[in-house]
Amino acid sequence: MTSSRTQIQRVAALLRERGPLGITCVDFQGPHVADGGRPVLRLGARVWELQTRHGHVIESELVTLSGGARVSRYRLVGSSPGCMTPAPLPGVADAGLEQLGLDVGLARPRARCAVLGAE
Repeated sequence: MTSSRTQIQRVAALLRERGPLGITCVDFQGPHVADGGRPVLRLGARVWELQTRHGHVIESELVTLSGGARVSRYRLVGSSPGCMTPAPLPGVADAGLEQLGLDVGLARPRARCAVLGAE
């Protein structure tokens, strides 16, 4: 189970695991979430955070599912040197904050990215 990881960490891990196949919002919808955790309803927002705050290079494209729905597929292309996926906050129970509808990743200080020169 992934209750001790943030949504950002879970999305980053599945992006790495899937490689060129990528991920879509369907992978994080219940009841069968791909990583066994709770649903992630704002996948696009988590991908944006991985790109802007953590320096990951992620490409997206619109794909049509078998039922005709169009969704974005995200693929991890690379990461900028010096940037990393956020580590869990010490002493913070992510599961309790998720039950309140809060994302622990928002409480974390922004990671510095030397390549992009941004926080």
